[in-house]
Amino acid sequence: MNASGTVHPEELPEELRDMACFVIEPIDGTPHPDTVRSPSVRDSAETALRGLLAHLEAHHKSVRTLHVIAAAPVSIAVTLGRAVAWGIHPSLVVYERRGETYVPATEVTQP
Repeated sequence: MNASGTVHPEELPEELRDMACFVIEPIDGTPHPDTVRSPSVRDSAETALRGLLAHLEAHHKSVRTLHVIAAAPVSIAVTLGRAVAWGIHPSLVVYERRGETYVPATEVTQP
């Protein structure tokens, strides 16, 4: 997810580079730290996240883990957590940036 910054493909961990990739980013403009300044932008991000989760449910039911790499503020992370329907959607592995790459920071599994 590119909201407050941009994740470049070469920054992805080697083991993720051949996996299917879904990108959520602003339609108009370049992601920057002030992209998510209003509730309407946060709501738009939520709509995009819910759309992606619905797409996975409809067309990729075999996906059990969703690797989340986001250049986004905490409000978007909370929004993602609220959008996931546990027992229906995949578990999440959330990455953080370290140096020139991203590494797993936490895993959120279904209860």
